[in-house]
Amino acid sequence: IVAPTLLLGGSRSPAVVQRILTVLTDALPDNRRPGAFDAGHMGPVTDPDRINPWIEAFVDICAERETIHRAHARMASIEVRTLT
Repeated sequence: IVAPTLLLGGSRSPAVVQRILTVLTDALPDNRRPGAFDAGHMGPVTDPDRINPWIEAFVDICAERETIHRAHARMASIEVRTLT
């Protein structure tokens, strides 16, 4: 997976979840893993006021990157047409 990835795990998540997050952090090159927060495995449901802002910020970052990617693609297309 080369896409941006958000990895969330609360300090009260089961130990196996913490181990999985560590493996994924090492394996996924474009990951975001905020520090531990005092929540369980279902943080976005049980603690939305603390967790959802991270999710919203991550979605914003991804949308901005996609906009930049599309702009670069358009510029490259214009350059190719200009050169031919």
